[in-house]
Amino acid sequence: MAEVRRCRRCKRKRMDDEPPEVKQYKTCAKCRIIERQKKKSRKPLAEETMIYGMKQFQQQSSNSNFSHDDIFMDDELFSKKKYDSNANMNMNSNQYQYQYQYSYPNGNGAAGTNGNIGINGVAGSATMAGSADTNYAPKFCDICNEKLDLNEEISVHYNLCLNCYADPFKLYNAFDDYNEFLKKVGENNSKNVINHIFLKQIDKNFVDNLNSMNKVINVETQFREFILDNLKKIYIEPIIASSGYEFTLISSNVNELSSTSPTVNDSNQYQYKDTKPIKAYFKCLKEINNKISCESNLFLDYSLFNNFLKIKYNHKVHNFFLTYPLRFINILYEIYNGVKESSSDPSKVGFNPYTGEIVLEELTNKLGDYEDEFKTIINAINKEDFINEFHHLGDIFESHKNKLLTKELSEPPKPSDDTSNGGGRHDANEDDDEGKEDNSSKLEDGEEDEGELSGINGNVLDTEQSNDGIDKILDPAFE
Repeated sequence: MAEVRRCRRCKRKRMDDEPPEVKQYKTCAKCRIIERQKKKSRKPLAEETMIYGMKQFQQQSSNSNFSHDDIFMDDELFSKKKYDSNANMNMNSNQYQYQYQYSYPNGNGAAGTNGNIGINGVAGSATMAGSADTNYAPKFCDICNEKLDLNEEISVHYNLCLNCYADPFKLYNAFDDYNEFLKKVGENNSKNVINHIFLKQIDKNFVDNLNSMNKVINVETQFREFILDNLKKIYIEPIIASSGYEFTLISSNVNELSSTSPTVNDSNQYQYKDTKPIKAYFKCLKEINNKISCESNLFLDYSLFNNFLKIKYNHKVHNFFLTYPLRFINILYEIYNGVKESSSDPSKVGFNPYTGEIVLEELTNKLGDYEDEFKTIINAINKEDFINEFHHLGDIFESHKNKLLTKELSEPPKPSDDTSNGGGRHDANEDDDEGKEDNSSKLEDGEEDEGELSGINGNVLDTEQSNDGIDKILDPAFE
């Protein structure tokens, strides 16, 4: 009878479906993950080992004879006692410390602090100098925004659910190719880019290879600032350039220290490899006509413990044309058509900055011909914004092409019979109602594509992105 292979650590039977990478060791994949964590080793396990180990965690936690808590026990307790699902364990939570547990004070995927966690998710007291006294566990997966299982070690360390950890790039919003991520960011002039995330396991020698010869580093704060500055230059600045907007560093946790002892690399520079994850929050502060606040933001998270980098980007299209009444859009449409017909080079005319500047000049020259409501709108226009965002007007023209240049929009509104001074207001409401009716008919006929403008007072948020807590995603990482 063939000898049954068992794990050196947990003594469980080894499965026949183990991949070669796992089978070559005397310890099962799950126990190798546990041991690597207990030793605080920075050497990453092979991908096959991590995937198979997580599969073991899931299978055993669903087994009625398996207590999930035993994956956190020390070797002595683990080997001498037998536990079942009803076991009553009373152990010192200080045994179960984890160097990196993210804290989310607002519960919305924001940045946080490190510390320890006890059995069953109860916060344990700190055992390392400088560790946080109390902590909040992450609540939502960075990729899919599903609620995390706080008993899963991977969720604590990576802030990812097990499905996204096993296959993080199966969803449209996750990228491992930096150039593809930059291309997606570059689409933000015409599309919303919501919760798009770049993930990278950086080389373990990344910090050692940085050019730190001219940088004096003798305290942990300086080391953290140095790392953040280099991450900004290598990863953040190209993203900002691709977006076409200016971003400002709002806050970071470079001053959040763990009082770790430094090591010295070949360049005789202090390295604080046990420092807490470095987090930074960037925001585009631009506002359009003082009406639409820009909601674009960047969030960076880098852990030196596992060399894992996450960069999340959110952007809502800056389309201030959506704030204009339909009758004013009709005026812009008339001017645009006039420019197109009178141009000596029609090929230059289109929804571009060149045409936008001409349309705005014509609009300003005819200021005296318009009603007071439209004069107020024209006087409030920022020339640079109008020209740069003129390409959005094509979408609006297309959305309302059946109404533009009609008699009801070309003529000034008439006062209603039952109100003497509310004519303009009444007409605006009619425009809104008509926009809604027009949108409804299109949806019924199946003619309106996803992402098209639904109405003059609507927004351009894609249908698939309008749910699942967009407000939660866009919340600032630091308040």
